[in-house]
Amino acid sequence: MGSDWVGNPELNPSRNTGFDAGISFRRQGLLLESNLYLNYIDDYVNVVPQAKANMVAGIMNSKARSYQNIDSRIYGGEFLVSYLFTRQLFLSSDLSFVRGTRDVDPAKGILDSNLAEIPPLRSRTAMRYDTGMLFAEVEGIFAGAQENVDTSLGEQRTPGYGIANLKGGVSFKGASIKLGLSNIFGRLYYEHLSYQRDPFRSGGRVYEPGRSFFMNLSYRY
Repeated sequence: MGSDWVGNPELNPSRNTGFDAGISFRRQGLLLESNLYLNYIDDYVNVVPQAKANMVAGIMNSKARSYQNIDSRIYGGEFLVSYLFTRQLFLSSDLSFVRGTRDVDPAKGILDSNLAEIPPLRSRTAMRYDTGMLFAEVEGIFAGAQENVDTSLGEQRTPGYGIANLKGGVSFKGASIKLGLSNIFGRLYYEHLSYQRDPFRSGGRVYEPGRSFFMNLSYRY
């Protein structure tokens, strides 16, 4: 179910030329921030499938993987908004996305224009009440479906998901206790990099934990 790995001593070092732009706006309790970036990467190092040339005693894998340089692009952005209702109560939300593409070169075994291991659209929204001694927070974490995958390596599409978490705690004179309930509704989901062992090795996916509870106790002196 696996593959062998073959090195490539002829790889060139990658070189990145990047551009980014950011903007921020603040007025009373409102904060808006955004950042966009674009990176041109010459000789990006890609993992590629490779036909096995020679069988080796004791190694039964029929496939191999190696590395090749290819020019690529990675671009994306991040957005943040927060609003302070009172000195103790505020809302925050962020959104991030990234896209990775590359040149196609069949001679190098690169048949797909999508870069591997690129995360999908992701967002987090939270409402928090915090007095300095007492805090409580409810948050939602959302991820879009990852459709832009490297099929030549066996990377699979990942469905989107959304989960909700609760957190709370108390601090007093150096001592603190924090409680939390993660994945409140027990959603069944997995991340885009949830493959067993090295990425894409067997195609098996490992799910994230279901509903779980945690408690942390600490003391500072």
